[in-house]
Amino acid sequence: MSKNTNRVAIKTRDTSIMAGIDKHMTAPITLGGKPYTPAELKAAFQAEITALDANEALRKSLTDGVVNAKAVGAQLGKLYQQLRWALMAQYGPDANAILNDYGMTAPKAPGPKTIEAKATAKAKSAATRTARHTMGSSQKKSVHGNVVAIQVTPVLAGPAPAEKAPEEPI
Repeated sequence: MSKNTNRVAIKTRDTSIMAGIDKHMTAPITLGGKPYTPAELKAAFQAEITALDANEALRKSLTDGVVNAKAVGAQLGKLYQQLRWALMAQYGPDANAILNDYGMTAPKAPGPKTIEAKATAKAKSAATRTARHTMGSSQKKSVHGNVVAIQVTPVLAGPAPAEKAPEEPI
């Protein structure tokens, strides 16, 4: 049973109990050593229904708030990036003081691309591809499975049929 079904089941149960109290209970009843009037019993079960309804409203409100926050965040993420680009265009990418005033960081300067750095990057990339067994689309086309040996075992439903003796010519 899901959580929604449990809430629905509890609310149905409580509603049925309140209907039963209205129909059959006229005098106070003692439960757990405490006397309850029919109105007090109904109020207790109604309080649970009210609490469940309030929780459901809060849950829906929270869900709507999360969706709204994600939408606003997506819009502001683009706006933030555009503001950062505009500030760097106006003051230059090395304007650390101004970018820091906005809570932004200056872009990282690219490192020198020496022959050794390029060779190291290529070797690391090849090692990673080998370790992860990754292939490009052209490499995948050339990979085919090899079948070493197949042994077929026939399954017979009944006894094997007897072989006929060859007929002699007349």
